[in-house]
Amino acid sequence: QVRELLTNYGPICSFVWDVNVAEFRDTTFNEMIRELQPQAVINDRGPSPGDYSTPEREVPSGKVFQNPTEACQSMGRESWGYREEEDYYSHRFLMESMDKIFAMGGNYLLNVGPKADGSFPVECVDGLRKIGAWYRKIRESVGNTLPCSDLLESRASGKFMDELLMTRRGSAFYLHLPNNPQTGTVVLDCFTQNPESAILLNDGRALTTVVDTIPWRWTLGPCLRVRGFPVNEILEEVLVIKLDFGEAASEISFASPSP
Repeated sequence: QVRELLTNYGPICSFVWDVNVAEFRDTTFNEMIRELQPQAVINDRGPSPGDYSTPEREVPSGKVFQNPTEACQSMGRESWGYREEEDYYSHRFLMESMDKIFAMGGNYLLNVGPKADGSFPVECVDGLRKIGAWYRKIRESVGNTLPCSDLLESRASGKFMDELLMTRRGSAFYLHLPNNPQTGTVVLDCFTQNPESAILLNDGRALTTVVDTIPWRWTLGPCLRVRGFPVNEILEEVLVIKLDFGEAASEISFASPSP
């Protein structure tokens, strides 16, 4: 059957396994795919390792994916298709998982199951509209960007630290706050200079920035603080902040975390 798929239907760009029998191993299947369709990419759920990873219903730990990754999730917690009395994930939960996967350099597949008559559940339609509206606002922070969250490793205790991820394109750095932030300010140990601009992509508002020494972190010296984003107003979306350093971006020196 694998040989039939690879020889009867023209060029194949992707071969996706969904074998859930973990103990079955046979390298000859993927070897045949690569022989007959060398341009095809293969996922990691077959009888031997493929070209990219497919974590399902989870966000792997870490700050950047080491292998090409496409995470997959469904809008319903109990099924990948349509199910009566389904338990649907909240819009916020799905945005959080999507933002984390994007900021780590991965792709995201969100599954929706139609009903028997071909229509989609109203919960899915409503959710896709809200998630899509959010994505259109922040898409520049994940399209053609590079993950660089490793620069955010703090030199201070994590007691008062928000969970942050970061991506970069050119002179712009994008701060992702996948979880609800503690306050309307984020402290960035790695930056020691002000950007030319700081914009909240969710609504386009300008934010204030200052480089100073914070009392409870005085031993670290000056740090960049980004202030004024609406933690009590925008509760249903993941916040993303754009910091543009302009021509000075090439001269930015990042503070090193303490051993």
